[in-house]
This record gives sequence, structure tokens and C-alpha cells, in this order.
Amino acid sequence: MPIPREHIADTSVPAPKTESASAPFRNDRSGNKSGRRASLPLISGLLVGLIGLAFVIGGVAGWFTVKSELVDEQVTVADDAERFAGEQVDGPLSAYYQADIVKQRVLESTDGKTYAELGQDDPARVVALQGSTVRSALITSVTSFGVSALAFGAGAAAVIAGVGLASRRTS
Repeated sequence: MPIPREHIADTSVPAPKTESASAPFRNDRSGNKSGRRASLPLISGLLVGLIGLAFVIGGVAGWFTVKSELVDEQVTVADDAERFAGEQVDGPLSAYYQADIVKQRVLESTDGKTYAELGQDDPARVVALQGSTVRSALITSVTSFGVSALAFGAGAAAVIAGVGLASRRTS
């Protein structure tokens, strides 16, 4: 005769608790939660910081490349420029003031007319074209200095943000 279930002791051993692969955290000996999600700020911070470092390096390299190219051209700021007169063009401000004086001189030699305003057969058109070309190159260098400074600043901010993110404590 079979024994009724109520009289049988439960002898089954409970299965050990295991962490599933989808469990986001596990308890370590110190009682702190750690795991894959805890390393996310560290990885993100390092990634942001490395991208920022690349921007900083790019900004510095861009600045000194433009500066080197300007120095190689051996351009001196005109004596009648508002500022930096007689100095070598080697930075954004000296390039800007030289571009400004080029514009003034071209307008003086063309009776105040720009290249587009001069007739096709006007001999002053060549002077206007050359002046416009030189001025455009100088203004482009000013812009390049600005972009380099922007890259450097954005990179420095990203490095700071990356360090902050990487050192963030999860609770």
C-alpha cells in the first residue's frame, strides 16, 4: 500500500542559487555591487577622454602647422597697418591686420572698387585679383587658427569630462 504524500518528508535539496548571464550585478566580498554596468562609466570615460586627447593633439598640430606655413612665406605686416606693423606674420592677429591692409591698398589702387565691380578690360582688375587672393589666404589662416583653438578647447573639455566620468562611483 502506498504511503500518503503528507507523511513523506521533503528530502529534495534546493538547487544552488546561480547568477544568470543576464544578471547585471553580483555581490562581491565587500558587499558592493559590481559587474558589467559598473564598468560602463569607466569605459565611457576612457573613450571620451581618448577622443578628447585626439582633439587636443589635432588642435595643437593644426595651430603649429598654420604658424609654420605662415612663417615660411616670410610675410611682414605692412608699416601702415593699424597694429603689428613691421612684424612677421606668424599668428592669427598679425595675419588679420595684414589682410586688412591688403584690402585697403587694393581699394586705393582700384578707386574703391572690388574685383567684381571692375570691368573685364580694366587693367586694375589684375591688382584686385591678386590682392583678393592674398587677402583670402590670410583670412583662411586666421580661420584655421580659430578652428585649431576650437578643437583644442573641445578636446580639453572632453578629457576633463572623460576623467570625471571614469572616476564616477556607482552605488
